[in-house]
Amino acid sequence: MKRHKKITGCIFLIGCFICSVNLVLAQKKDNATAIMQEYVKLWRIYDQKPLQLKLSISNTASPVTKEGDTLHAEMDYYLNNHLFYLQSEGLEEFVNDSMIILVNHEVKKMLLYRNNTSVDRMMRKYSETFMRDSSVEKLVKEYSAEKTEMNKMSNRIVLTSKTTVGGTSLPKEQIDVQYKVAVYEPVELIQIRRTLVPVDADYYQRLKTDPAYTGKLVESKTESGRLYFIVKEYTALYSFKKISHNTDMPVKESERVVMNDKGEYVPAKGYEEFTVEKEF
Repeated sequence: MKRHKKITGCIFLIGCFICSVNLVLAQKKDNATAIMQEYVKLWRIYDQKPLQLKLSISNTASPVTKEGDTLHAEMDYYLNNHLFYLQSEGLEEFVNDSMIILVNHEVKKMLLYRNNTSVDRMMRKYSETFMRDSSVEKLVKEYSAEKTEMNKMSNRIVLTSKTTVGGTSLPKEQIDVQYKVAVYEPVELIQIRRTLVPVDADYYQRLKTDPAYTGKLVESKTESGRLYFIVKEYTALYSFKKISHNTDMPVKESERVVMNDKGEYVPAKGYEEFTVEKEF
């Protein structure tokens, strides 16, 4: 009888433990869902038109293996219901529902392309830089999430990919965003992406003595021999310098290129030195 009571008691305790674990897991999932909803809310700035966005972008990589790994640019975006405009360091891009116009001030050239994509869809493509999927359920499945209070004005959300780089414990992606609590606007976003890059045996052996690459080296044995890889990290820093919804387009496409009486596209007044090339 006593043995039966002990077994019953153990079963009861195990049941309580399982219920507690399930409750904790459910609370964690609910918390992650709430954080993801808040993260998604940040990028609704693209749904509010008109929009002016001043953005500073810095890209770095470790290790640096090609010229494009390092980049810095200052960009101005403008968006209304009919036109998207981008200006960055001597380059301009105009996008309406029928045409894309690229203006290169350095070489004094304009390129015209036919556009079959709506302005809204084009802008959603830009927003995918920060949020590839707006489904909260999918984000919860793919990322863990943490939120911390920076100060009374701003919070911080960190998303960490649940998928790791093959052969390592490193997450494939991390997204770290700081934002203004009162208006749900991003201030700064740091995105780290990791991938495996093949290297030769000599370079791999040299890196094995570098503490900076601890946990970032992968060796694989195949029928044709050994393969060596390092984890390469791409870091993108986005600083949101200005977000405004009370703004006008600073320039129209008709101020760069116009159509003459012959139905030909030619430079607008003040841009006569530019050449125009139609790619359709």
